[in-house]
Amino acid sequence: MWFVLSGRSDYWRWWFFVGLAIGLLSKGPLAVVLTVIPLVLWAAIFRQRLQPLKKLPWLLGSLLTLAIAVPWYVLAELKTPGFLNYFIIGEHFSRFLDPGWAGDLYGSAHDRPKGMIWIFWLWASFPWGIIGLVGFGLAAARGKTKDIFTGAVQDASTLYLLFCAITPMLFFTLAGNTLWTYILPSLPFSAILIAGWVSKLDLARISHSAPTTFADQAW
Repeated sequence: MWFVLSGRSDYWRWWFFVGLAIGLLSKGPLAVVLTVIPLVLWAAIFRQRLQPLKKLPWLLGSLLTLAIAVPWYVLAELKTPGFLNYFIIGEHFSRFLDPGWAGDLYGSAHDRPKGMIWIFWLWASFPWGIIGLVGFGLAAARGKTKDIFTGAVQDASTLYLLFCAITPMLFFTLAGNTLWTYILPSLPFSAILIAGWVSKLDLARISHSAPTTFADQAW
């Protein structure tokens, strides 16, 4: 999607809709939600850079997405009557709104405290998620929090990555029925952000200032 927002060649506009279709086939309507939320948040800040979005072939692209995805849903319903009700209503609404939902055909309800999805993210991203939080905490202690936020807001690509990284957690924060796998869409974006942050560290200065032996540490 970033290739579209950054004004790359036209064919990426069509790949965006193909990607949505693949998401619908692999994860269902949730894939569209996780794609649209970062776009809306990003567009709310970078309103002056919406021209690439306006150039998207929304009508024909949406028809392309439906042409790819809908036949499979129709065939699945014909093969297993009740599939659409279970998958669309049950998996995407009842599971989200009802912590004790008992309609899961392939597992069981997972009633968790609200906000548990953020703990799942820390666990799944270990150790890099914790390293990132510690780094942010150190920056805050040194009074550099404002610089971090200012830099992120001014950098369109970084902010888009950040929105993509936090969207799964934001979406499932109020859900009680969650699994740790729900944060998987966040991990690639989180990894890119943390890797970018680590690459900017002055590792040479850190290595020279760090003690090299146990004796040095004791001293």
